[in-house]
Amino acid sequence: MSFPHYDLVERAHSELLAEGKIKARTVQEDVEQDKGLLTRRAGYYVNTERDASIGLLEKTEGNNSLGYSVDLLLRVNGTFWDVATDQDGLAQPLNGGPSGPDPTLAPRWRQPTAILAELEGGDTGGAGAPYDEAKSIAFGNACNEVYVESGAPIDPGMISVHSQRCAYDYYVADMPWDACLAKHVDEFRAVYGLPPV
Repeated sequence: MSFPHYDLVERAHSELLAEGKIKARTVQEDVEQDKGLLTRRAGYYVNTERDASIGLLEKTEGNNSLGYSVDLLLRVNGTFWDVATDQDGLAQPLNGGPSGPDPTLAPRWRQPTAILAELEGGDTGGAGAPYDEAKSIAFGNACNEVYVESGAPIDPGMISVHSQRCAYDYYVADMPWDACLAKHVDEFRAVYGLPPV
């Protein structure tokens, strides 16, 4: 058997290619991030248009994209499908699965959102923006990388201050997420004597 909504994975892939958000990459980590975006957008379409029981798999350790699996979609019962792969540095749709059900995965089911799918109009903050755990994770991971790179001891107080500043700019000041993340990561890096990224 294969993924029953593979046409939506192909649709997401075609859109992301046309938008220039997926392209041939030379760095494997960039390819993995493209696969993650493909998976999140496909998951959003499947969840909102066909089957609300299928969503994203939270994965905050190892190979992940914004705290989610780069290639798996998950049903609430723990059944999962592999929907993304890569070839020659380009993220590609995959018609895999099903596997499971794996009851240990079921608690890690997460709701896909337009923001995670990077759909137009979905990446602006403001008072109406829903809370998005993935953004907190992304900022926290960036802070952790600063401590590793600088060799400074972890200071939870500094992480808290800078994460609040980042949240304010996104949720209150209406700053788009990519600009907000870049601004506050660079400010955090400056505190530890590191150059901007």
